[in-house]
Amino acid sequence: QYEGLDIDRRLDRLIAAGHIQEMIVVIPQGRSATLVNTWYTNTSVEQWRTMFFTELLPQVDATYRTIPERTARGVVG
Repeated sequence: QYEGLDIDRRLDRLIAAGHIQEMIVVIPQGRSATLVNTWYTNTSVEQWRTMFFTELLPQVDATYRTIPERTARGVVG
């Protein structure tokens, strides 16, 4: 859904203008548009919640300079 929206450039402009703070944005790619409503839960088809907390979050923390505290994170969608 986010392809073609130039999210990286938009965020860079907002940071440069002082409208938002520097941040790390991760946009995982889902498998199917029909599963959009299950992104933050586990279902019998997909284990999104488990993947977020046991795989994606630790990988981001290991790869990037993060603040590994709950108050420094946000999930939107």
